[in-house]
Amino acid sequence: MIERESASVVYQHEDPDVMKHFTVVIREQYEPAQGEAVIVTAALLEMDLAGLPPGLSVVQHVFELDSETKREAFLDRSV
Repeated sequence: MIERESASVVYQHEDPDVMKHFTVVIREQYEPAQGEAVIVTAALLEMDLAGLPPGLSVVQHVFELDSETKREAFLDRSV
C-alpha cells in the first residue's frame, strides 16, 4: 500500500542541501489491519549521502548492516 500524497511544501533556497531539509509531505494516513506490520521503505532505499560509497543506503551505513545476515536480522526485528 502506498499512502497518497495530498500536498507538499518546499522551502525555496539557493542551496539544494538546505531545501531538502525543509520539505514537508502530507500524506493520507494508512491504517494497518490488526496484526499487520508497516515498513517505511523509502527510508530503507535512501542513498547517495555525502561521504558514503555509491550504492550504500543510509540505513545500511547507520546500522552497520554490512552483510545479508545483518540486514535480514534488522528486518526481522523491525517487522
